[in-house]
Amino acid sequence: MYFNSIPFFIYFCGFFTLYFAVSKIKSTQQPLIQNTLLLVASYFFYGIVDWSMLFLLFASTILFFFFGKEIRKQQGNKRSTILTVLSVVIGIGMLLYFKYFNFFIDSITSLMSAIGLQIDLPVSQILAPLGISYFSFKLISYIIEIRRGNIEPESNLVNFACYIAFFPTIMSGPIDRPKFMLQLKHTRTFNYDMAMDGTIQFSWGLLKKMLIADNIAIFVNKVWENMESYSGSTLAVTAILFCIQIYADFSGYSDMAIGVGKIMGINVTPNFKYPFFARNISEFWKKWHISLTSWLTDYIYITLGGSRCGNVKRYRNIFLVFLASGLWHGADWTFILWGIFHGLLFAPLLFSRDFFNKGDSQSWILGLPRPLDFAKMVGIFLLVSFGFILFKASSVEQFFAYINHMFSFSLFSMPDLSQADIPTSCYFKYLAFFFLIEWYRRKKEYPLQFSTEGRSSLLGVTGICLAKVLLCATIALLIVYFGKYGWGNEAAFIYFKF
Repeated sequence: MYFNSIPFFIYFCGFFTLYFAVSKIKSTQQPLIQNTLLLVASYFFYGIVDWSMLFLLFASTILFFFFGKEIRKQQGNKRSTILTVLSVVIGIGMLLYFKYFNFFIDSITSLMSAIGLQIDLPVSQILAPLGISYFSFKLISYIIEIRRGNIEPESNLVNFACYIAFFPTIMSGPIDRPKFMLQLKHTRTFNYDMAMDGTIQFSWGLLKKMLIADNIAIFVNKVWENMESYSGSTLAVTAILFCIQIYADFSGYSDMAIGVGKIMGINVTPNFKYPFFARNISEFWKKWHISLTSWLTDYIYITLGGSRCGNVKRYRNIFLVFLASGLWHGADWTFILWGIFHGLLFAPLLFSRDFFNKGDSQSWILGLPRPLDFAKMVGIFLLVSFGFILFKASSVEQFFAYINHMFSFSLFSMPDLSQADIPTSCYFKYLAFFFLIEWYRRKKEYPLQFSTEGRSSLLGVTGICLAKVLLCATIALLIVYFGKYGWGNEAAFIYFKF
């Protein structure tokens, strides 16, 4: 069940009605009743997509719930340390087994074959549970935060299970931290402003997914299916478009997940902050997949010493973080190379003054970025686009074939965009308009965010509310008119496979 599908809307409308109906029950156990409904809905949502792995989700949740209690009980004892290490090993072990077992087997077999040793290691047909990269990181962070003394173990299994299986985020993030559970201890009543804000953010995410990502995907997929037939310039444009596609797709999902959370009265951690306006690679990673970047920073970078050491060790820590990020994304050498690529981009930055630049980019004429800032943004965008070729490539060999053909003499020819099923000149204007909206509204959580705060008159508040409704209706019409795939699951979210 995908966010961009009619079944999800039917499912969510039914859940929404029950969710706020039970909030009216007069009982001291009201939050527990509401959370129980949320848990059932989350397991149903997950089971519709991947019912065979429900037991793993359920069993790991119970195991880590009791691990957390025991670690706090044994705090200061050697047993607490052992249980913490065991918990982290189990969490990482689930990832290693389900996502990387066959990858490691294939890699060892290939390595032995390369040096003349023929070995026959068993390969299993292992299906990775959907969302395991996300809920396993939630489980691990819960244990580490208890060990560090930052939180108390959750006393209610239902609340903890809701946090792990929260249906808007379990498939593709964002990765919430354990303090998320504080919101579950209170009754969530319907809040019109929060719900409308969530609806608009959901609509904005849906617009990015169906109007931008899905339309770009048609052209990108056609080029990749027969890359030898296209010029190097066409491949270069395709790489740039794929970077925009993956951003619109993934940030669109995050906006929808956050929007659904707001409608339910729950705040989900932000995941994107206009990353294409970053002026260096460090700034980019503070704006792209924020929940994963901060997770790796807190539990790997800082654990290894962070910035409390010399530049050489600091760079080592950064490099290991991006190596881990590459592995997290998938069991393939292309993702490992992608992590190494981003790790290498930090090397020159670490020894320059830009690494410590925390200021926002300054506006210039008509509020546009200054020429130097704009040049830096374009440079980072092109580097990131080049790296994302590794995401699209099915193998290292295909990646090198792509860049070898891209960096040929035909790179200086006019790109062939005739395979696009949309008026190309118009569509590039739409993309330019999209980025202008993002630029001018970059101080907001998402570009279309506005509220009734500061409006004292009834007429002013009514006007804002009416504008919000019209805005959602306009977005819906744009999706219906321009959305290539329509409603359904023909174009699954890219990050579901991670």
